[in-house]
Amino acid sequence: MSEIKRLRKMADKIYAKMENMQRLSDSELKSKTDEFKLRLANGETLEQILPDAYAAVGEAAYRSIGLRPYKVQIMGAIALNEGKIAEQKTGEGKSVSLCTPMPTPDGWKTAGDIKVGDILFDRHGKPTKVTGVYPQGKKQIYEVHLADGRIVETADEHLWSVYRRDRKKLQTINTVDMYNEGLKEGKAYRFKIPTSKAVEYAKTNLPVDPYVLGAFLGNGVKDMQHTLGLSSGNEFVPNEIARIIGGETQKRKSVYTWYFYKKDGSRFLSKMFPDEYDSLLTQTKCNEKYIPDIYKTASIEQRWALLQGLFDTDGCIEDKDRFHLTYSTTSAKLRDDICEVIYSLGMNCSWWLSRKAGVRTAKSDQYTINVNIDNDMKKNFFRYPFKLERALMAEKAKKKRKRYDRIAIKDIVKKEEETEMVCFTVDNDEHLFLCGNYVVTHNTLVAALPAYLNALEEKGVHVVTVNDYLAKRDAEDIGRIHKFMGLSVGCILKSTSQEEKKKEYAKDITYITNTELGFDYLRDNMAQRLEDKVQRGFHYCIIDEVDSVLIDEARTPLIISGVSGKSTKLYTACNELVKTLEKGELQELSKVDLLSGERPEETGDYTVDEEHHTVTLTLQGIEKCEKFFGIDNLADKSHTELMHNIIAALKAHNLMKKDKDYVVKNGEVMIVDSFTGRIMPGRRYSDGLHQAIEAKEGCKVQEETCTYATVTYQNFFNKYDKKCGMTGTAYTERKEFKDIYHMDVVRIPTNKPVQRQDKVDHMYLTKEAKFKAVLKEIQKAHISGQPVLVGTSTIRDSETLDKMLNEAGLEHTVLNAKFHEQEAEIVAKAGQHGAITIATNMAGRGTDIKLDDDARAVGGLKVIGTQRHESRRIDNQLKGRSGRQGDPGESVFYLSLDDDVLRLYGSDRMKNILTMTGMKSEDSIENRTVNKFVKKAQNVIEDNNFGTRKSVLKYDKVNNEQRELIYAERDAILEKADTRNTMLSMIEDSIDMIIDKYASDKYVTEGQYQEIRKEISVLIFGIKAPEYCPKNTKKGMNKKKLAEEYIEAAKNRYYEREREWPDIEVFREFERQIILRCIDSKWMQHINDLEILRQNISLVGYGQKDPAIIYKLKAFDMFNKMSDDIKNDAVYTLFSSRLRTAAPKRDTAA
Repeated sequence: MSEIKRLRKMADKIYAKMENMQRLSDSELKSKTDEFKLRLANGETLEQILPDAYAAVGEAAYRSIGLRPYKVQIMGAIALNEGKIAEQKTGEGKSVSLCTPMPTPDGWKTAGDIKVGDILFDRHGKPTKVTGVYPQGKKQIYEVHLADGRIVETADEHLWSVYRRDRKKLQTINTVDMYNEGLKEGKAYRFKIPTSKAVEYAKTNLPVDPYVLGAFLGNGVKDMQHTLGLSSGNEFVPNEIARIIGGETQKRKSVYTWYFYKKDGSRFLSKMFPDEYDSLLTQTKCNEKYIPDIYKTASIEQRWALLQGLFDTDGCIEDKDRFHLTYSTTSAKLRDDICEVIYSLGMNCSWWLSRKAGVRTAKSDQYTINVNIDNDMKKNFFRYPFKLERALMAEKAKKKRKRYDRIAIKDIVKKEEETEMVCFTVDNDEHLFLCGNYVVTHNTLVAALPAYLNALEEKGVHVVTVNDYLAKRDAEDIGRIHKFMGLSVGCILKSTSQEEKKKEYAKDITYITNTELGFDYLRDNMAQRLEDKVQRGFHYCIIDEVDSVLIDEARTPLIISGVSGKSTKLYTACNELVKTLEKGELQELSKVDLLSGERPEETGDYTVDEEHHTVTLTLQGIEKCEKFFGIDNLADKSHTELMHNIIAALKAHNLMKKDKDYVVKNGEVMIVDSFTGRIMPGRRYSDGLHQAIEAKEGCKVQEETCTYATVTYQNFFNKYDKKCGMTGTAYTERKEFKDIYHMDVVRIPTNKPVQRQDKVDHMYLTKEAKFKAVLKEIQKAHISGQPVLVGTSTIRDSETLDKMLNEAGLEHTVLNAKFHEQEAEIVAKAGQHGAITIATNMAGRGTDIKLDDDARAVGGLKVIGTQRHESRRIDNQLKGRSGRQGDPGESVFYLSLDDDVLRLYGSDRMKNILTMTGMKSEDSIENRTVNKFVKKAQNVIEDNNFGTRKSVLKYDKVNNEQRELIYAERDAILEKADTRNTMLSMIEDSIDMIIDKYASDKYVTEGQYQEIRKEISVLIFGIKAPEYCPKNTKKGMNKKKLAEEYIEAAKNRYYEREREWPDIEVFREFERQIILRCIDSKWMQHINDLEILRQNISLVGYGQKDPAIIYKLKAFDMFNKMSDDIKNDAVYTLFSSRLRTAAPKRDTAA
């Protein structure tokens, strides 16, 4: 069985169990957590309880935040629990169409315009805040037809709260299941949804009183003078209007037309009101009447007044039987508007075509609205006493129709076309909100299942994100699910204090960024007290955007450092030197030449190997450097630091490119991440390279730092008992994930196949020709209005295109590391019809581009790449901006043989061949051979990068083994209540080391004794040395006996030292701090010594030795020496330190 089939089968099993969980009460569902923990305690494994646990937390997700996982997401969650990487596309949860109208306190909006923080209405008509908006791309949709004529478009997995048959409680079912069940029952859709209560809009300043407007919409009349007139067979309504407007009425003779006069005798004219209302108040064309939007979103009282005006004039209520309440109109717009107002007040209604045009004297179709409410509610529709009296009769009749608080689903239609969908989450307990014409609905989305499952072991789960925003958002949103199930959820941000961190780490599930997690590990292992440590272990972690964390960011280690105190003038001097040096050519020799003993001919002062990122001084260059600094031999050991700084300056000038590798902002050199195009604030290049760049750019050179503690991401995350990750682009790096992190990559299928067309690359001879072709392609797409996203590899390239587009008169926006603050605003508009956006790789991960309808109609987003990245993942991310979730789109890359990726791998030879064939600069090659050539180059670079990281990891593995030993020793010291035995052991070892140093055999001569005595007296201040008593004057004193006597004397001196302190507990803490500080200082020195060793160990390769093996052996010797130095320093410090004030000795014996 294939991996995907296995996961799908397990997901089906979980989905079946999820239906059973829906029958449980909240308390029964919450009790499942204790049940699962008990099952684990009784010997069951996580894998055995996984189906039940995933089903339970899936149901909890719906009850806590209105979200529910889908099968493909459950498949990914199963892979995560198995310690794998789930490569899963976004947008699995779907809901309503983007064009669905949504009522808000500020009026109607479409679903596509709703943002996080906006206010919608819950089913009780109360405001509810939107906590999440999830654009979902195109999806198969269903039209849900309600019995009153309303229609809502939803996706297949969209959930509904419904009454099923005669059940009293609301239950949950998705659209497709409702559709299938309805078909089985002969399309008898036995489902009803709840109606909303009256929606609480704010009171509005209206141009015309709502009762007056309603009455004139019903029976207003018009004359040439715009006189305000009303047709009415009773005098109540005209008098009520006169009372409201502050006037008097006068009836025309022989007709039922009433006019309205002011107190001064002049007539009220409709011209007194804005033009729109002038027309509405005197509108005799009934089929053109409507209710202005401002009245439909007025307060509850104002909307009731509007309905009373309408029903007092054209409304009807029967005087017997069921007292039907109806309203008739020939305006389809007014019909819909009245229904909308009725829905907004929490009532049901329906309409039918009561008379067709042409029947008898009817000139237009007539519609009749039937208001479906209980009899005791009908009195609210009238002020007119005659009709009000009938409504009161209805109330006395007490004939109530059952369940007017719900509306039946009449039909569900599966549509052929697809529609753009969007999901929302809201902050009310029911997670219900109102959409199109006040239909009660809610959504679904993924939940964090494996975090819950592994937290049941009560060892802690870390959910790792790439920034604070995501950590905080997920802790709040997804954390509500875990809290519902009785688990504690923590969140650690950069601003979180140490005291708060300890509390957050102690919780069942903790959301945190990768950098903060790693730095807390290092800080914990520099803590001077046990209570200062914040972390509690490394059990299970889920890494979001795992390729970014474990591949991209793993290129540089995490380092805690401090100022070294060294002068920065040397960097400035080396920068001036480098300006005088001439670059030479790197001569390439064939294997035959190398085997025959030939060596490359040196030219210039230095050569640059861009492929391997190295710079080498020639003999001529070395002589110039020696002359510049006035030294005889640059290779001398005393000039190691100078040589290092010269190489750093050469790298800064030749390998580090401004606006590609870094930018200068406000006098500060800031690193640009080559994979994301984003600035990395606070990060600095190591080995003095950052200072060399600062000197090159004329910025203030910051002091060089000294490493206090360091760890690579590879070794750090491998500390976890189990780890897993999620991303959309991991497959190309699957070998590295497997070899270094022992994690398999599983590609989870998507809901919708990708519709994007990926065209073959266009290859040009030069960059200039390439950019001209890109400009033509942009112009061609812009004519049709197709939005274009142009991806560039450097800021310099984006600025080149920016200039070309400006000269061509094309409006566009630029997104690169210089303008990263405007990222959200720029990306939001990139999918609009006619938009042109230039972006570096920043447009890859973490951004989402929405298309409008016009853009979709002309082919969707067109992605144009201007250079292939050295990593195929980054190219895939750029292409992935287009054709998301079934959207149309296309991608094409324009390349030149001058591009960095190709230039380093034989493009010069290809350029010469193509030039000889007569290819002109404006010509291009467009075939699969180009793609194969590019892919081969990318594979070589990826293999080189992987090899480099793997090589570094070989050395860091040695460092990590020693790091684990030294940190374990620190922990042991912190955890011990009494460090006495530890210090006594150190004293014994130190004495043995000194005696062994001078006496190699079994006996000690007098001369050796004097050297031993001299060194021990310095080490242990105040020690009473034993007498030299040789049994054999020829051989000397027995070495073992001397050691025993010295150790005894040292212990006595130690006991005296104890008695000098008035408080033994204070002495113990003092002793502990001495040991810890000695460990820390020697470890920091050891880290720097190992780095120097690593930088120079490659030279042993010339002696046909493996540098990694030699490094391991030498590092082992260095570690042993460091351990001895720690003991000696700790003993020396203990005995040489003095109390500031004298204190009486204690009488108690040691």
